Amino acid sequence: MGFRHGPKSFVNEKTVVFDFVNNDLYTRDYDVDILEEVKSDEIACGVIAVGQKGERNFSGKHFTFSEQETLLPDGYLALADIMFAQSIAIMTSLKVKNTPDTPSATGTVNRVVKGVTIHEYNK
Repeated sequence: MGFRHGPKSFVNEKTVVFDFVNNDLYTRDYDVDILEEVKSDEIACGVIAVGQKGERNFSGKHFTFSEQETLLPDGYLALADIMFAQSIAIMTSLKVKNTPDTPSATGTVNRVVKGVTIHEYNK
């Protein structure tokens, strides 16, 4: 629900919106509602549902993990969601020439942490 009160304002014609659709029927309704809303607003270049098919599904594009009728518990689905998100993130980073070891063009963010002092911990 909070998506409508801030993050939605950042969506534009260059944005691809992914929603990891919950398997809980009640929560799923909200996920599908926001996907349908963003799709009908035509503010994003892509709107994609990620998850398993359920009783109610997004009418647009979707990435479906399994066609099985048995829905995974959301705790298990989280692992698949993370793998999907990490794959999209790494491929997008590589596309814009940001590598995992140097994730920012300016070099201000890097894999090797510099300048950190490890302070003694006293209980």
